[in-house]
Amino acid sequence: MEKLHRTRELLTRVCEIGIMILMTCMTIVVLYGVVGRYILHRTVVWTEELARYLMIWTAYLGGGLAFYQGAHVGVTFIIDKLPFKIRKFILLLDNLVIGWFCYLVVRHGYTIVKRVHRQFAPSLRVPMSWAYTAVFIGGIIFLVYLLYASLELLTAKEEPTTIQVGEDA
Repeated sequence: MEKLHRTRELLTRVCEIGIMILMTCMTIVVLYGVVGRYILHRTVVWTEELARYLMIWTAYLGGGLAFYQGAHVGVTFIIDKLPFKIRKFILLLDNLVIGWFCYLVVRHGYTIVKRVHRQFAPSLRVPMSWAYTAVFIGGIIFLVYLLYASLELLTAKEEPTTIQVGEDA
């Protein structure tokens, strides 16, 4: 369990740094596009496309991280009223359904990456697989966090103050 905990912390750090770098790059690219278009009166065609791909990567890295931090929206009014053992069962069932969905995202994301690796982005002229790999990687990140959350929930003997993995007490 300690090795999994260190792996999760490393993954969290990589995601946080990756998101910071991607958001910084996206801000610079969009600013460059706006300055080019409205101040220099010169359209820079690749900025829009690059900003879109950076946003896709940011969203997929951030999705798993948001799950870890308990930041996804959820209605817990009814489940909070249930006894811990029933709540634990429902949350594990919920994680199983989410895990199945993430498995499908990873599986089909990989299939799409294989299909589009010979296609090129119109403006950037880079393989489209660079953009679509975000789906595959994001699904894996989400699955790692989900596995950790499920193991933590399974090993909980008594009702913890929080159920979500990264949620503050």
